Amino acid sequence: MPTKEGKDKHEENVNQEEEFNFDCTISQIDNCDFSKWYPKYKKISLKSRIIPLEEEFINYLNEDGIYLPFNDNGQPQKFYQAEKDIYDIDSDWSSDEYDDEDEDDNTNKVPSFPSLEKQINSVIEEFNGNVFPKLNWSAPKDAAWISISQSLKCTNPSDIFLLLKSSDFINHDISHAYENCSKKSITRPETFHLVLRKWYDLLPSMEFRCFVRDNELIAISQRDYVTYYDFLHEIKDELEDIILDFFEDHIQGTFDDPS
Repeated sequence: MPTKEGKDKHEENVNQEEEFNFDCTISQIDNCDFSKWYPKYKKISLKSRIIPLEEEFINYLNEDGIYLPFNDNGQPQKFYQAEKDIYDIDSDWSSDEYDDEDEDDNTNKVPSFPSLEKQINSVIEEFNGNVFPKLNWSAPKDAAWISISQSLKCTNPSDIFLLLKSSDFINHDISHAYENCSKKSITRPETFHLVLRKWYDLLPSMEFRCFVRDNELIAISQRDYVTYYDFLHEIKDELEDIILDFFEDHIQGTFDDPS
């Protein structure tokens, strides 16, 4: 039989859950859309460019399988061919099994986005050859393992397409962004954007995630929460002061939601 102390502890936990759990609205999700907040915080954020995406490209991302669109010359992009080479080397498939008929089937369904590629190449050139991509909310961090650099660093459109096509995070943006919202009147955003941000070699140990409630900074955590950096303990107070000052100077009271 539960003790009085145990019951009190349970009630305390329930009250805490009720205090910090709240129904998320579509409006709150939209306020976190990159294209919504970036213009306001552009001066204190990484350089970025926002490219509207056509529905055809969203359909391509939603399709099963990992394959790259043809380039603007109507030719398969390099990873499309590399994928075939990987099968030839690393599996028991023989070249006969990857026959011309299969290749023709794949070719027939491969789309092409020359206008989008042209815009991407322009941004890459503007940002000195290196960018990292995201959609309205998420970056394809879960797919970094598939890229040549093992990171989100991209130097051409095919790098970007491969990351987006391979990412569950991106799929969530497209198909499940409003899934847990109350009073849902729509199931997905009307428009999607490709965000290209200038690549910087940031130190994972010095990236932090902040939590705000009622316009007050209530918690700070490592973004790389799976790694222990022993030196952070020595500079904990200094980091806290720097982050708090930044929040009060640039963020507090300016975001469209208080929490």
